[in-house]
Amino acid sequence: MAAATRTGTPRLVLAVASAVGPWRPVRQVSIGTQLSAEEDAALAFDPVGNLPPELRAAGPLAWLREQTYRGSRRARRATAQSGGSTATTV
Repeated sequence: MAAATRTGTPRLVLAVASAVGPWRPVRQVSIGTQLSAEEDAALAFDPVGNLPPELRAAGPLAWLREQTYRGSRRARRATAQSGGSTATTV
């Protein structure tokens, strides 16, 4: 990973599709400089609280996942916003 970040900005394009629709890109993850141990420990990514507006969780496990992340936020005294993530629409 360190070598890849020295030669450019690696990125991962995230795409979604419904059961009957085509795949479409919705966001990208870019890899930047390495965080300190303290910065890394402070991050708390929450895919339930940070869904893009055009997406929704579906399926039989969506409710359970929402409850699990809600409990995690409550235990950490955190909000639904993750600590430091940024999103870029592609």
